[in-house]
Amino acid sequence: MYMKKANGITALLAVIALAAMVAFPSCKKKDKEETYKYLSGSMKYDLPVYVQPGETYVVRPSGVTHPEGKNLGYYVYTSWNSKRDTIRYDHSTDTSPVSYTLTIPDELGDGYSFVMYAYAEDYFPSSKTTSLAIVCDDLEKVFSGLDFSDSDSRVTDPRDGMEYRTVDIDGKEWFRQNLSFDGCGVPFSNCPAMTKVTGKFYTWEEARTACPEGWHLSTGEDWLAVGRLLSGDDGLSEHDMFPGVAGDLMVDAKFFNSRMWEYWPNDVKVTNKLKFNAMSFGYATSSNEGSPRFMDPNEYAVFWTADADEEDGAKAWIRYLHYKQADVLSATVDKETFLASVRCVRD
Repeated sequence: MYMKKANGITALLAVIALAAMVAFPSCKKKDKEETYKYLSGSMKYDLPVYVQPGETYVVRPSGVTHPEGKNLGYYVYTSWNSKRDTIRYDHSTDTSPVSYTLTIPDELGDGYSFVMYAYAEDYFPSSKTTSLAIVCDDLEKVFSGLDFSDSDSRVTDPRDGMEYRTVDIDGKEWFRQNLSFDGCGVPFSNCPAMTKVTGKFYTWEEARTACPEGWHLSTGEDWLAVGRLLSGDDGLSEHDMFPGVAGDLMVDAKFFNSRMWEYWPNDVKVTNKLKFNAMSFGYATSSNEGSPRFMDPNEYAVFWTADADEEDGAKAWIRYLHYKQADVLSATVDKETFLASVRCVRD
């Protein structure tokens, strides 16, 4: 397009006018942001962080209110859809409880996120984000490096149909997986989707009777045989530390893209020599209030033994592995408030 060349005054006036046009909206936006206020409270909702493909959850927001008593609007964002999905607009007159039906996608992985927002005109939105991992019961689809093979021995628990791989260690048959019996215990991070992925976590009394018929909770004597076999030291006692052999029980596995024993091989040489397949799922503690609290995943693998503490009837012995410690360790913990994994041994 052809335009005549403006004289100096006309050009200067044009530049001033253009600058004013550009500056005015930005000032208006800045002034508006400075007058924005905060909604009362903070966004809350219940949603497990570990889920399975195709599951649906009804997500109900709470915790946020409008300071002036007006209605709030709600919308959600899911990383797999990459778009905003409005549940209710803030100018709606609907006062019924707000809910959103979330359908989990079919593709496994741990890089998903769900965000719910509450909003109102002239207010900053309030939001909550949940990072989701989509898992399934097939361990070889969730973990890599498990050292499983088609020739592995297997046993099926007749009580719930769960199948476990087993291994012979010095003449005793052990589970290669943590027990996930439906009848008791709690799943990892209180998420049912993880029941068969990590096994369940049990109090000592639950652990004593959780193994299927013909099997028992591993004893101090069972563990001692493992320690003597690996260390070559027949002088070890039941609750001694087994020096330098922890890596022979650990498996160099990844949960999707995250290494379970993340410091390997700097501090511990992970070999999984006995095909025990220990993974670092941590442990849990409980109280009379709320759900158990899960502690130190990626750092510890903790297993109950059947041995009570002879000096303190409220405690029992555990065997545990730590990601930076080359020794198999033991300790006594509270029978009722401590929750650990279970490995069963054939009678």
